Amino acid sequence: MDNVFIFPVNDSEANGGFVVADERGYGLEAVLKSIHDADRAENLRECCPEGKCYIWALPDRGENRSIWNLISENDLVLAFRSGSIIAAASVLIKIESPSLAENLWGADAEGHSRLMCFSRRPY
Repeated sequence: MDNVFIFPVNDSEANGGFVVADERGYGLEAVLKSIHDADRAENLRECCPEGKCYIWALPDRGENRSIWNLISENDLVLAFRSGSIIAAASVLIKIESPSLAENLWGADAEGHSRLMCFSRRPY
């Protein structure tokens, strides 16, 4: 781990569009339907050998892209709410995918959370 990134998460939907990895994860095959690059799909298969993907995501607005650009493999991402860390995980791979974001979370008025980090199951 080289860097730690802390993302504030509110109880309301007004959390800035940040998506915290759900401990249930997403099915790998469902995720792969939105990934059209063979190399990227193979990387995801290697990162998610148990068939589950754990995705942290940010919308591409404000300073989010510059923060996302700083995140690297093995960095630690933390979700923070009401004075406590509610989730933590190490980054395995990053991808940008508007189509995957729309398929997972639907469209919203301010854009999709398309800047994604995949991790193992969060703590």
